[in-house]
Amino acid sequence: IGAIAAQRRRERDRELEETNRALADAALEMQGVQCTFLFLDADVIRSGLCDEVGYKTTLPRLQEIEAAHPEWIKRRVLKRHLAYGRQHYRSEILAVSH
Repeated sequence: IGAIAAQRRRERDRELEETNRALADAALEMQGVQCTFLFLDADVIRSGLCDEVGYKTTLPRLQEIEAAHPEWIKRRVLKRHLAYGRQHYRSEILAVSH
């Protein structure tokens, strides 16, 4: 019983940590310091995986990709002070659409 309780406690702690991180991110987004974006991994397109699963001419909606292939979606938090004047993300991101 002690091992089960310890496992549950670890799971609760992980969930609490994830929730706290999400709340902190949301607060920064509300202040305009950062913004979270979802990107389709370009390697998925380059590799032909999209074609293999039937997305030959048009990509489906983000929600459909997330449901069927969540590993294809990359979540990135962009910092405003780096994105603006410094163009920090220029070599990493081709386009942002939301």
